[in-house]
Amino acid sequence: MFVADLLWALALAHHWTPRLLEAEALVQRLGGLPAMTAREAASSLWACATLGHTPKTLLQVCRSCESAGTAPHSDAATIAQN
Repeated sequence: MFVADLLWALALAHHWTPRLLEAEALVQRLGGLPAMTAREAASSLWACATLGHTPKTLLQVCRSCESAGTAPHSDAATIAQN
């Protein structure tokens, strides 16, 4: 998913933007974390953390999936619990 690469690049450049919420919303429209590979999900969450952004919607999806026993990536679900 190209959004994961975009977030990674922004974090690598330490370029915070007020449009992070838009990027998070785009991830949701494209299927959210379940639609990402484990690498994309981890990279996106790392990028958000590096930029000081808490992706509440994405983390809430992780928690919901894990509660339902349908977590797409066990690592992402574990991150959401902490």
